[in-house]
Amino acid sequence: MAVLSNNTDWSRIERIRADLAELFSDFSLKSYAELPGREIGDRILPWFLERKAGAMTLQRDLVNLRRSARRLYKHSRLHGTAESYLHTAGPSTWRRSQESGRTIGISGKR
Repeated sequence: MAVLSNNTDWSRIERIRADLAELFSDFSLKSYAELPGREIGDRILPWFLERKAGAMTLQRDLVNLRRSARRLYKHSRLHGTAESYLHTAGPSTWRRSQESGRTIGISGKR
């Protein structure tokens, strides 16, 4: 939700919240990690724009979310689950999972 609500009025996200599970394959880390890059620009971003729920940084944020999902999926396969990986990365990482997701997707530090 942090990625979707970045620079977007929360009321717009609330309006579409019930439909997000279908758009994001029931929030499957594996499905989003394996999403072809063109799907973001061809299907997901237009879906948000049609519902007037997009922001200037949404496409970049969705790409970074996919990058984060890929890394978390890779680590979850090594550690059993994404949660296990985040626990091994340290308690502060687990508590600040939104920040961790951005860090994983943008910087490639983990």
